[in-house]
Amino acid sequence: IVTWDPAIDGLSLSKKKIVFMSDEYPPSSLGGAALACQREHDALVATNLFQVFLFTFYTENEGHVPPADTYFFVKRSGAIASVLQTWKVIRSLRAIKPDIVHLHHVTGGFGFFSAYLITQLYPTVISIHDATWISQEKPKVLSKNRYFPSGYEVLRVHRWRWRPFLSCMAGEVFKRARKILFVSDAIRQIYATQMISGLLPKCLVLRNGLDLGVWRAMQKTSFQKDAVRIGFASRPTVDKGWEIFSSIVDGLSRAGISVSGSAIGTERVEEGLSRLPLDTRAKLAFDGLKPSFESYREWLAGVDLMFVGSLYVDPFPNVVIESLATGIPVIVGPYTGSKEIMDPECGLVLDSEDVQRPERIVHK
Repeated sequence: IVTWDPAIDGLSLSKKKIVFMSDEYPPSSLGGAALACQREHDALVATNLFQVFLFTFYTENEGHVPPADTYFFVKRSGAIASVLQTWKVIRSLRAIKPDIVHLHHVTGGFGFFSAYLITQLYPTVISIHDATWISQEKPKVLSKNRYFPSGYEVLRVHRWRWRPFLSCMAGEVFKRARKILFVSDAIRQIYATQMISGLLPKCLVLRNGLDLGVWRAMQKTSFQKDAVRIGFASRPTVDKGWEIFSSIVDGLSRAGISVSGSAIGTERVEEGLSRLPLDTRAKLAFDGLKPSFESYREWLAGVDLMFVGSLYVDPFPNVVIESLATGIPVIVGPYTGSKEIMDPECGLVLDSEDVQRPERIVHK
């Protein structure tokens, strides 16, 4: 498609219109679905073979100036806001009249309804970045040694977002989608157990793609020459392994190993640090948001080990690929697609026992 030139065949066809849609805007979300969507959008724009548009969401305080080919929608919570947002999206699509719509991780109450309507109206491709289309059962802390919720906790935390509803809604959307793209085989296998067999031919695995030339091996510049520096670049939540990360740093320190932790991200990370016990907090540092490749690479150069320990079914996080490409060993979670590219010499894959007893990791 990207190499075909209509002029070669003597055709004068108008450019096909392609709309990409993600649930976040990359300047405030430098990883995951938003970045993958932006990357694909930019690559297609560069071919100059199509008219390309981007639908994305932002919070009111971000203050970004949208590019000419980008449609911005303010993120709001609540059922009424979801309905209004869906109408705005459909109205904008009707004005564009796209030939194809590509949805990147458009989930949640708003996303499911929007995706259903879009697949009724336009040829649609869907990229699946994690398990949220069919399961919202992410880990929640219930006690010191138990991470996974009971049926009551699932309903209390997620209310109507329960597995039967999600599986049914996903099935209706997937039946009308032209292709279903998974960013890791681990994610595809989870969905294969939930989907009817007739949908399987539509499924493709297209793993997260990064320009690894940007993330080539680099000279290490440790900030603390006498300590092992462990990095964390994610949200400070249980399902991202935040408690495991802090426990590893604390456990290594108690075992007599000189270690420090460095966490980067938004102010949420700083808030997460402030809630830790004083003795643990003293071993961890908040090193701010890294808004560019240059500032992020500079931070990576001072990290000796990266922690990306997601506790739910996750694809290949960009942080894993970037860290491995630059020569940094990685600790990954037990339920993540990262295991597909991990080698015992490149780091450590957690198991379920490690999740419940983080002190085990110290001896590995």
